[in-house]
Amino acid sequence: MALLDEVSAGARAIARAWSTMASSSPFGGARHRIDMHAATGKTVMIYGQTEVTLDLMNARKAAGLTTRLRGRRRQAA
Repeated sequence: MALLDEVSAGARAIARAWSTMASSSPFGGARHRIDMHAATGKTVMIYGQTEVTLDLMNARKAAGLTTRLRGRRRQAA
């Protein structure tokens, strides 16, 4: 979150993200709860990667910067 704030791209994340003290991960055939608050004293923010990308692109546009995305063109099979 600090990095998003540093580039003026954190406001939407703060408004829309979910905050939680723990998460769970499935491994070894079972679900395991990981209490991040107990381990670090901090909460976890849930915010989609595409949302972060959108916020960063909008911050670049607002700053008058150009963004170029490169990729391969592929034909549908």
